[in-house]
Amino acid sequence: EELAPSIIKKMLSTTTACIARATTRRACIATAIPSIQTRNLSSIKEEKAAAKARRAAVWEKRRETAEKRKSRRLGRARGTRNTEFSDFLGAYQEEYDLIKNKVEWKKLRVAAVVERLPVVTPDMPQWESDYWQLRDYLDLFEKEYPEGNPFMAPHDEAKESESYEDIIASLPEGLRPAPRETEADESGYIHTLDRALKQRVYLTIPNTNVSNAKTYWDFPTTDVKMDGSETLVEAAKRAVREKVGSKLEVFAFGNAPIAFDYRLYPNNSDTDAVQGEKIFYYRIQRDEGNAVVDNPKDCAWLTREEIVQGMMEALGERASKFHRYHLSN
Repeated sequence: EELAPSIIKKMLSTTTACIARATTRRACIATAIPSIQTRNLSSIKEEKAAAKARRAAVWEKRRETAEKRKSRRLGRARGTRNTEFSDFLGAYQEEYDLIKNKVEWKKLRVAAVVERLPVVTPDMPQWESDYWQLRDYLDLFEKEYPEGNPFMAPHDEAKESESYEDIIASLPEGLRPAPRETEADESGYIHTLDRALKQRVYLTIPNTNVSNAKTYWDFPTTDVKMDGSETLVEAAKRAVREKVGSKLEVFAFGNAPIAFDYRLYPNNSDTDAVQGEKIFYYRIQRDEGNAVVDNPKDCAWLTREEIVQGMMEALGERASKFHRYHLSN
């Protein structure tokens, strides 16, 4: 009986709160009903149709973007090169798959792609030269700070950035940088390492195409010993020693070849048997030393463009593209 007044009080407060919430809800509904009534059925259909049209436009735009991604590189140089390489590789793989089980492979050969890395940095394109000139100009004047700033040196408007010619003139007497273009570059002499310092050059030796008797520059190549006494990389290093002596010290980065090719022998017999050889190309890097041959003109250090051009003239487009794709600039 003592708790009854408190319980009744709580019940009254709860009831009052419920009545207040119900009253507020009825007021909100009464306010919203006129606005709902003003919207007729045709306007609701129009809104739904407009929303559907917006969704369709978004979907169509996404679909067009997805289609553009597939062909956005077709008109560019990079996309064209990728397409050419894919076409060449696909045709090469298809051709090899057709004949690999029908040819009697007589030899396994390795070719040593001996490269000398660039000695100097390549020339900057015009846009890069302009960028660094602007960068030097901005670094020269820097930001303007309030006068009396103790942390910044006073600004000298007469000061100018040094040009390359100014830097060369400031060097001590008798100290001058080596020329980026050598005498061999000017004369076109290819039988020396002192040429094409801005690019990679590759060791090549004379070879002859038996089908047309044309001579071209090829990589040192040798037959692999099939008794298991050497690996393919060891055979590639042996090819270098056999062709240009042991003064040229080289090293290989790994045991995997960078390219594979095959050659079919001319069929001079009455049988239909086809014979050929497989060739694995290994990238071998020059460490130090130079090629030692009886005649200096029995070897040449050529750039990729020079090798590709020679292959085109002597062996045709297929060999030219093959070496262009697996060699680096």
